Amino acid sequence: MRLAYAAAVAALTVSTAAAADMDVLRPSISDQPATTRTIDWTGMQFGITGGGDLTRADGSKFFNVTQDFPGSHVSLFAGYQEQLNNNVVLGLEGDVTYTGGNARTFNIFDATNTYIGQEKFSTDWSGSIRARVGYSFDNLLLYTTGGYVATRVVDKANTTLATGTFNEYFHGVTIGAGADYAFTQNLFGRAEYRYNKFFERQFGKLEEELSQHVVSVGVGMKF
Repeated sequence: MRLAYAAAVAALTVSTAAAADMDVLRPSISDQPATTRTIDWTGMQFGITGGGDLTRADGSKFFNVTQDFPGSHVSLFAGYQEQLNNNVVLGLEGDVTYTGGNARTFNIFDATNTYIGQEKFSTDWSGSIRARVGYSFDNLLLYTTGGYVATRVVDKANTTLATGTFNEYFHGVTIGAGADYAFTQNLFGRAEYRYNKFFERQFGKLEEELSQHVVSVGVGMKF
């Protein structure tokens, strides 16, 4: 009887010790490595983008026909953003853009349908100031953006009524979305789409209403 009791005590002791060893080997929740982000999107940033754009003039006000002005552009951007603890990223950004290759020439007729010359319309310089709201998936930042935009419309006239170059500035709103991808802590790539809607205004004898679709890709630095 004593022998059996001693054997039972020994078995229980071995089992308890083994369990204790397993507890030592098994990491606790507090021992698990904390999830840390490798990219911090907080800070100043600047960069360059380029791409294609399509400016559209409302047909009911522009020679009674909707006109498209496809072109290409290059843009410089700069801004500041802050990454919050919940990975939401808030920022403010501005850009200056030059657009080329979108000029179109129109034959001009007077009220009696007599040909009086030509006018060439295009857009060139534009710029925007925008808020940005995004969410960080570490290296990948997805964002939306919106704010104020302005562009310059150029009219090169060669008619019996007017000759010369005339400029008019159009103001409006812009909204879009994009993605930044961090290759390193300081270097990132960007892809973005924006839609610009300009307020209607008088330009010479034309009542113009413009909109734009803008697609851009580029690179930037942050610090």
